[in-house]
Amino acid sequence: MQLPTIKLHNDSMQRGFKKAGAQAIIMSLRSVKDKETAEFMTCFYRNLVHFPMHKSFQLTVNEMKQKYPSNPENWNSFILLDAI
Repeated sequence: MQLPTIKLHNDSMQRGFKKAGAQAIIMSLRSVKDKETAEFMTCFYRNLVHFPMHKSFQLTVNEMKQKYPSNPENWNSFILLDAI
């Protein structure tokens, strides 16, 4: 089974951050409310103090998923690109 290719609308923004030296990018695939975005990022950085980037991101998704089980747009809209 072949997985679908996701075409990001933010390709030029992603490219700009990469050219500027960003090693990883967290971006959303669709619009997310400011309050939930701030909550997601706060949780992510709190986790990042203790864990590597990829694990911090996954823990954040899981925490938001538990808090907002009926609102997946609050946690499944975010992606982490190029984390090492």
